[in-house]
Amino acid sequence: MSVPGLYWRPSEARLKSFSIASAKVGSVLKIELHVTDALRLGMLLQDLAETQRDQDAPARSAPKRPAGPLLLTDRRDHDRSF
Repeated sequence: MSVPGLYWRPSEARLKSFSIASAKVGSVLKIELHVTDALRLGMLLQDLAETQRDQDAPARSAPKRPAGPLLLTDRRDHDRSF
């Protein structure tokens, strides 16, 4: 998994517009870019697809640990009572 982020140089893409819509739970930010470099467009699309794939993947659970420490005792003294 990589760190999500979008990066571009001004010569490769320009910000055309952006808007925001707010709701009780969160907000949606829409960004419109004008991309002049086909290679950079592909890279941006690849980054977006990877971010979406990472978000849609099920969350990994932490490894399960035993409930408590295993207690080991020396029972030899107790067995000699015969």
